[in-house]
Amino acid sequence: MAEVTAPALKAARGSKSDCVLARAEKQCRATRTWYWALASNPHVEKRFIVFIAWTTVARREDAETIAAEVVRLGLAVCVQIDGPIVSHYQWQGRPERTEEFRLCLKCLEDRLAALEADVFARHPYETPEWIVVRAEHVGEKYLSWAKATCSNPPL
Repeated sequence: MAEVTAPALKAARGSKSDCVLARAEKQCRATRTWYWALASNPHVEKRFIVFIAWTTVARREDAETIAAEVVRLGLAVCVQIDGPIVSHYQWQGRPERTEEFRLCLKCLEDRLAALEADVFARHPYETPEWIVVRAEHVGEKYLSWAKATCSNPPL
């Protein structure tokens, strides 16, 4: 990656925030902590990151309850339920085949820890699947909707 100087970025983008952002991203990228490094910088506009989490449950009723509650509480902006799906896995040394319902939960970064805690508290499994990835790209309109949804939590 070519060295990008702050003056070049400032001239190209015309924003002090962009200069600070680019310099901080370059310095922190190797440790993947660039977001946290920027969080306390008053010159940088807060960035919103969307995460996608997955879990599965055996009963549709459990999926519906988890989905409705995390959306009602403002922990997830959207939850989709797929299923039934078929899962094959090893459990306690034995192969298993189970029909399950998969929940795909979308949330903003500041709600992720609370979402995980809430899902684990409601989850019927002893060892629930919980896989989370950061969305690499989110459409501008969807992100605006997600931010507005989370900035107006229910009463």
